[in-house]
Amino acid sequence: MHIHLSPRHLALTAAIHSYVADKVSHLEEIVGNIMAAHVVLIHDEKKNPARAYHVKVHLAVPGPDIHAEDAEADLYAAI
Repeated sequence: MHIHLSPRHLALTAAIHSYVADKVSHLEEIVGNIMAAHVVLIHDEKKNPARAYHVKVHLAVPGPDIHAEDAEADLYAAI
């Protein structure tokens, strides 16, 4: 599976990349046939601090694609 990360207003570190890859790989155990994953990581300081980190995930699978998103105060919690 190909994983594409798009950070917005934050630095993409090796730790963040590894954490996202680990979480997405766990999804393969559930879905099983994920062709690609696009993960957008957004930090918006102007928003409510309780929801400053926003994560959007798009999974390309046979049939309808799967979309999910979450916003939290902590990036790792949002992922």
